[in-house]
Amino acid sequence: MNKKLFYILFIISILVIVSLSYYVIGYLLDPFGAPQRGAGANCGPEERYDFGVDINSKQDFVNFIKTHEINQWVRLDNFKNVNYSASYFEEPYLDYLKSKEANWSEVLDAVKTKNVGFKTLYVLDYVPFSCGEFTLKMTSDGKASVYGCYGY
Repeated sequence: MNKKLFYILFIISILVIVSLSYYVIGYLLDPFGAPQRGAGANCGPEERYDFGVDINSKQDFVNFIKTHEINQWVRLDNFKNVNYSASYFEEPYLDYLKSKEANWSEVLDAVKTKNVGFKTLYVLDYVPFSCGEFTLKMTSDGKASVYGCYGY
């Protein structure tokens, strides 16, 4: 009877260890950090996407940003050559800001990379609508994260 109980406890222990290891490994290999960040005062929540594309360089990352609307907060307004006014959120100013093109060479220079597990992570810090700081992260296999806080 003790031998049977030992084997049952041994198998249960192995299953628990394997399931916990799977969770821990998944947490450690998540390029954006698990779990997703929630909302806070003027921040978040973090939004994640899977675009299913290959990003093989900083230039690929910048080209993807140029040609895709990721979400309403991915606006590279601090990379635009504009004169900021005191009325940031008035329609004429927002239309003016939206009409301007980002300086893509500055965007490219601002992209940082780091290796996370078996993936390359491309990171861009930017300021949308002249208010707050946001970060766009994207992996080499097309997964993206957008998180930031508006207001300074």
